[in-house]
Amino acid sequence: MLSDSITDEIRGIRRKLAEPFGNNLDLILADIRTREASDQRVYLSLPPRVAPGHDEQKDAAELPSAVSDMASQPRQPADL
Repeated sequence: MLSDSITDEIRGIRRKLAEPFGNNLDLILADIRTREASDQRVYLSLPPRVAPGHDEQKDAAELPSAVSDMASQPRQPADL
Protein backbone atom coordinates (compact mmCIF):
# COMPACT_ATOMS: atom_id res chain seq x y z
CA MET A 1 0.00 0.00 0.00
CA LEU A 2 1.37 3.39 -0.96
CA SER A 3 1.87 6.02 1.68
CA ASP A 4 0.16 9.38 1.22
CA SER A 5 1.65 12.26 3.20
CA ILE A 6 -1.68 14.09 3.57
CA THR A 7 -3.48 10.97 4.79
CA ASP A 8 -0.63 10.18 7.17
CA GLU A 9 -0.76 13.72 8.57
CA ILE A 10 -4.53 13.57 9.11
CA ARG A 11 -4.29 10.17 10.79
CA GLY A 12 -1.52 11.48 13.06
CA ILE A 13 -3.68 14.46 14.08
CA ARG A 14 -6.62 12.14 14.70
CA ARG A 15 -4.49 9.85 16.90
CA LYS A 16 -3.17 12.84 18.86
CA LEU A 17 -6.70 14.17 19.49
CA ALA A 18 -8.15 10.75 20.42
CA GLU A 19 -5.29 9.65 22.71
CA PRO A 20 -6.35 11.66 25.81
CA PHE A 21 -9.72 9.87 25.68
CA GLY A 22 -8.26 6.39 25.23
CA ASN A 23 -9.78 6.32 21.71
CA ASN A 24 -13.22 6.06 23.34
CA LEU A 25 -15.71 7.62 20.94
CA ASP A 26 -18.30 8.23 23.67
CA LEU A 27 -15.79 10.29 25.67
CA ILE A 28 -14.67 12.20 22.58
CA LEU A 29 -18.28 13.11 21.70
CA ALA A 30 -19.05 14.07 25.31
CA ASP A 31 -16.08 16.44 25.24
CA ILE A 32 -17.24 17.96 21.96
CA ARG A 33 -20.75 18.51 23.35
CA THR A 34 -19.31 20.09 26.51
CA ARG A 35 -17.18 22.48 24.46
CA GLU A 36 -20.12 23.33 22.20
CA ALA A 37 -22.32 24.09 25.24
CA SER A 38 -19.74 26.45 26.74
CA ASP A 39 -19.07 28.15 23.40
CA GLN A 40 -20.80 31.39 22.40
CA ARG A 41 -21.54 30.11 18.91
CA VAL A 42 -24.97 28.98 17.78
CA TYR A 43 -25.02 25.48 16.30
CA LEU A 44 -27.85 24.62 13.91
CA SER A 45 -29.35 21.33 12.85
CA LEU A 46 -31.01 21.93 9.53
CA PRO A 47 -33.58 19.63 7.92
CA PRO A 48 -32.47 17.78 4.79
CA ARG A 49 -32.84 19.69 1.56
CA VAL A 50 -34.97 18.28 -1.23
CA ALA A 51 -33.80 18.63 -4.82
CA PRO A 52 -35.92 21.02 -6.91
CA GLY A 53 -38.68 19.17 -8.73
CA HIS A 54 -38.31 16.10 -6.50
CA ASP A 55 -41.60 14.66 -5.27
CA GLU A 56 -41.19 11.80 -2.77
CA GLN A 57 -44.84 10.76 -2.99
CA LYS A 58 -44.62 10.53 -6.78
CA ASP A 59 -41.42 8.45 -6.51
CA ALA A 60 -43.12 6.02 -4.12
CA ALA A 61 -46.15 5.72 -6.40
CA GLU A 62 -43.89 4.74 -9.31
CA LEU A 63 -42.44 1.74 -7.49
CA PRO A 64 -43.50 -1.62 -8.90
CA SER A 65 -46.18 -3.25 -6.75
CA ALA A 66 -43.90 -6.20 -5.93
CA VAL A 67 -41.31 -3.85 -4.46
CA SER A 68 -43.87 -1.91 -2.41
CA ASP A 69 -45.44 -5.20 -1.26
CA MET A 70 -42.03 -6.44 -0.14
CA ALA A 71 -41.45 -3.23 1.81
CA SER A 72 -44.70 -3.63 3.73
CA GLN A 73 -44.08 -7.31 4.64
CA PRO A 74 -41.91 -8.26 7.64
CA ARG A 75 -38.71 -9.90 6.51
CA GLN A 76 -38.26 -13.60 7.12
CA PRO A 77 -34.89 -15.32 7.52
CA ALA A 78 -33.73 -16.98 4.32
CA ASP A 79 -33.98 -20.73 4.11
CA LEU A 80 -30.56 -22.33 3.84
